[in-house]
Amino acid sequence: MFADTTPEPYNTEEFPQALKDLRRFEIITLGAMPFVMLDVEIGYAAYLSAKNNFDTTYLSGIFGSNSYSEEEQKKIILTSLGISAGIGLVDFTINKIKSSVKSKKNKGKFTGNITVTPLDQDPDATKIYIPEKNLNEEVVPEIDEVEFLDDSIEVIE
Repeated sequence: MFADTTPEPYNTEEFPQALKDLRRFEIITLGAMPFVMLDVEIGYAAYLSAKNNFDTTYLSGIFGSNSYSEEEQKKIILTSLGISAGIGLVDFTINKIKSSVKSKKNKGKFTGNITVTPLDQDPDATKIYIPEKNLNEEVVPEIDEVEFLDDSIEVIE
């Protein structure tokens, strides 16, 4: 009676990598902004206090009633934006380097489907016998038959 309006979830190939990188840059930059702004404000208050012979009235500008002028507020906001964008750019650069190294590692590796053919069906296959390991001496026992059991090899003499 009613149409199903549930949206389909995004698949992994719906957005290009450049948009994913841009989104990550945006999240990192805007996520860092409040913390950076608080740090810049504390640093600016410490700078004003040091500039005025370490007068503690300038330190109360953050938590007290002492407020900054409009020009000082603009400087704090612009400095915070610049530092936050720098953090986003550093994260972007690190991720680009990581993905470049990863793609160079994977370059040349086989990425197609692998087909496993049993030995008895492949006329060019050669059986390789694995000798039993003996720690005291290097003697290779004579092998009559090899049986395959659950991904392990058992040698029967």
